[in-house]
Amino acid sequence: MLLTTANRDVQAPEADQACIWPNPLFGTHSNDWQAFQRRLLAVCAARGFLLEILGHTDHEPIYALTRRARRKTARSILVASGFHGEEPAGPWGLLHALETLDMTLLDAVHLSALPLVNVSGFSQGRRLNHKGENPNRGFLPLLDGAPASEEGAILLRHQARLVRYGRDGALCCHEDAARQRAYIYANERGDAPSPLALKLRNCNAGFFPLHADGAIDGCLLADGIVFNHPDSSFEAWLFAHGATHTYCTETPGQCAFEDRLLANAAMVSTFIEHHIS
Repeated sequence: MLLTTANRDVQAPEADQACIWPNPLFGTHSNDWQAFQRRLLAVCAARGFLLEILGHTDHEPIYALTRRARRKTARSILVASGFHGEEPAGPWGLLHALETLDMTLLDAVHLSALPLVNVSGFSQGRRLNHKGENPNRGFLPLLDGAPASEEGAILLRHQARLVRYGRDGALCCHEDAARQRAYIYANERGDAPSPLALKLRNCNAGFFPLHADGAIDGCLLADGIVFNHPDSSFEAWLFAHGATHTYCTETPGQCAFEDRLLANAAMVSTFIEHHIS
């Protein structure tokens, strides 16, 4: 198991190595599913989110949160996190944003969230789920031949509602456990990154240096953005089914956990604020 301090960078983890960090902001560790679930239920009750269970994997729920705006014509956006268990700053960052966002922002958008998709991986601090499957592949299997995971199959059964939730945009909070520098993925319908893509990149760059241009995991990275790269991820699937734009943020797993958590929370806030009209 790779156990780090909150302020110490560590070597890149081996494949399937457990990655667990102290989480002082929440008074626990990064893989504490029970603490995460307690705080999630509390914020739903306190801030008016409807909490539903889409299904169960390894006897644990996949939650969906929804909160309606004051105006029917407000935009509908979706934030998702926790697809990979060694990327815990995404779920904790999303939770921190839900707890601290100004209520006027929450009242101004139709906001939905999948706060933690891969509970079994999160609990163990491991990338894959309890079956060794990748929960962020298999949504568009013709692109790379990847099968849907147990979690993916549950999300696909709720295709209509998830597409509706993310109609006006979706943000997926990820991390790159092997990196010390930040970047994002952007799926958009233009020929160049939009102002929102640049906002999200710049928000990430406010916490970490950006990754150098070049190839990263088989993708072309330029100016901190992988632009319109086709794969079978959840965010690419939503984009293919009509979402105006979708993004995948990547905070560097080699940097301090609290910085990564706060960066994810800031990018969630930036994403929500952009969609207020």
